Amino acid sequence: MAIEVETNITLDDMIVNISRRFNRELKRVAVDEVRTSIESGISPVRGFRRFKQYTRGYASQKGVPRQLVDMTLTGKMLSHLRGVGKRLGRIEVKFNDKPVKGGPPLSVIHNEGLGRQPARRLLPTKRGETFKDKILNRIVSRVNRIVIRETAQQNR
Repeated sequence: MAIEVETNITLDDMIVNISRRFNRELKRVAVDEVRTSIESGISPVRGFRRFKQYTRGYASQKGVPRQLVDMTLTGKMLSHLRGVGKRLGRIEVKFNDKPVKGGPPLSVIHNEGLGRQPARRLLPTKRGETFKDKILNRIVSRVNRIVIRETAQQNR
């Protein structure tokens, strides 16, 4: 005995819907996780820990504690953190800030260091660098939930 079921949902429709949402959510989740790590004063790059504390002079000039380095002093740099979709399942997390007074952008100065300014790794930009496992696992976990939720909605 056979039962015939007819549906208006095709696998192609389901893949297109999941693909669109997947990249949009992947960008949002990745940027959120990186921003949270940076705002906690911890580098999101594997192999790096807390950001190096401010010098005594800089801390007293700005009126902030030396050890509290969370990249939110002005709020300008973190507002430029973006996720850009390259193709399905592949995004790029980057800063799109402008150069500062004829020099490099503030994010580059912090990430690479400049003069007496120590490097505080914000993004894995060098060969062989990657995000910490904790951040990668959170991204994968949140994206898996998105796929499961979208699949469930398509099956209704």
